[in-house]
Amino acid sequence: MPNYHNKEHQHRNERIEQAHQQSMHRLQQFIKHRGLNISRLAELLEVSKPSLYRNLDSKSYMTYHKLVAMCLAFPELNMHWLITGEGPMLKDDTMAKHEGLEVMQGQIEQLEEDKLKLHAQIEALQSTIRMLSGK
Repeated sequence: MPNYHNKEHQHRNERIEQAHQQSMHRLQQFIKHRGLNISRLAELLEVSKPSLYRNLDSKSYMTYHKLVAMCLAFPELNMHWLITGEGPMLKDDTMAKHEGLEVMQGQIEQLEEDKLKLHAQIEALQSTIRMLSGK
């Protein structure tokens, strides 16, 4: 009696492998579109060139770390397209602008926090100066 579970498992693994190869082909398309080389891409993603080559050659799967790095380095890249092949390679302007605004809002919030810390440090220094000068 054949083992259907093993056949299903093997078929699923084959589909995953095929999808991975297609994703890496799409990544190569994006690299070409951006006019990048592997060295520059590895630098932008802060990963090693050999690791990136293994991914592009479909010898190892792309890690979560690399996918997140790609999202941050290339906000215009449609990750749904990269993974599934569905939709356009690049996000439309509205989607990219919205994500850009979210990033800027986070940066503004961080700057506001930094500003409050700096004001507290300034006040502490002014107090020390007044105390030392006897005023």
